[in-house]
Amino acid sequence: MANGLDATLRAPRLAFTIVLLLVASVHASDTAGVANADAPHVRWDSLTISGLEFAAGALEGAIVTADGVTLSGTYTSPPIAAPFPFTDVGPQWIMDWPIGANYGLELRTSLDGQAWSDWVGVEGEPDWRRPDARGIPEWVGDLVPVPQSTRWHRYAQYRWRPDRAPDGSAPLLHRMVLSFIDAGITPQARAAHHPTGEPPPALSLDSFPKPAVVSRTAWGCPDGQESPDWEPEYEPVTHAIVHHTVTPNDDTDFAARVRSIWVYHARSRGWGDIGYNYLVDREGTLYEGRAGGDNSVGGHA
Repeated sequence: MANGLDATLRAPRLAFTIVLLLVASVHASDTAGVANADAPHVRWDSLTISGLEFAAGALEGAIVTADGVTLSGTYTSPPIAAPFPFTDVGPQWIMDWPIGANYGLELRTSLDGQAWSDWVGVEGEPDWRRPDARGIPEWVGDLVPVPQSTRWHRYAQYRWRPDRAPDGSAPLLHRMVLSFIDAGITPQARAAHHPTGEPPPALSLDSFPKPAVVSRTAWGCPDGQESPDWEPEYEPVTHAIVHHTVTPNDDTDFAARVRSIWVYHARSRGWGDIGYNYLVDREGTLYEGRAGGDNSVGGHA
């Protein structure tokens, strides 16, 4: 997810969710001891490419050395087999990026390695909390989902089509990480949208009750209601921030999409929990995000 509302609205894909935030390479395996025994099985893993390993791709003017690949031309990776069928893939990378250069990352996925989705442009933002040994930040790209009408894919492929900086220098890609996520399928997904079986109460101009919220346990958070890797902190709420998640508009299993975002934030990005306090699907259902309840400090503002 790009940093800030203006950046996300430039992305080529629309979103099923609007996220409300109240302000005041990680390598993980299958979850064990899930807090909710009825929750879908969620798993994630990552694959890292660096140095001379980039030579396996197609070089169209790009140059591979032990330091990585100099993107003086288009570089296309070979098809990459994921360790399991995935519902989402998130790219992260370490790059020397000259001022004025455009990194031009695109990603696509496939079920069989033959028929591919369209290339999707990926926006990125620097994560200064996870720099390399020289202090260069790790860049984090949009989470790229598999359409829920297809559900799972097995292969991913990325390509860089950069523009040089005005002085002619080209970006140097040191490391590429693909985080694969299987968010599972939500049993009785429609019931999970409205656990009580009733729609949220109608609001009048003079009555604004807090709407029903789907709990972390109900949507299948692997950590349940707790957040052992990022303990909640609290601050008085002074304002609200709305984020755009840049996920598809044709989703049908909204809880699965919430789980995939949780994995990308909590595991792939290393935050320990989802960064948003609440997530809202296209039908207006609210999902509990950051652990700790009201006034818990989120992580994306």
